[in-house]
Amino acid sequence: MIRRERIPNLAKFLSTQGFKILLDIIVTARGELRVRELPYVFRSRHAGKSKLDNLVVIDFFGLLLSKVTADAPFDF
Repeated sequence: MIRRERIPNLAKFLSTQGFKILLDIIVTARGELRVRELPYVFRSRHAGKSKLDNLVVIDFFGLLLSKVTADAPFDF
């Protein structure tokens, strides 16, 4: 859970790309939030298939790199 009063200060710095909102919130807060893991057990999938693929993994690391480097440009 996150306190409502924290949202306006974080929201203006959140990425508009992708759907990895928890990663974005935690990294944007830069240590100002306490993070605690709560265990959750998923049921077996009965229909459909996972959307997790290589592109999603690349997007995840791209967002992480972008946040950690404060969107510094890279020349490759």
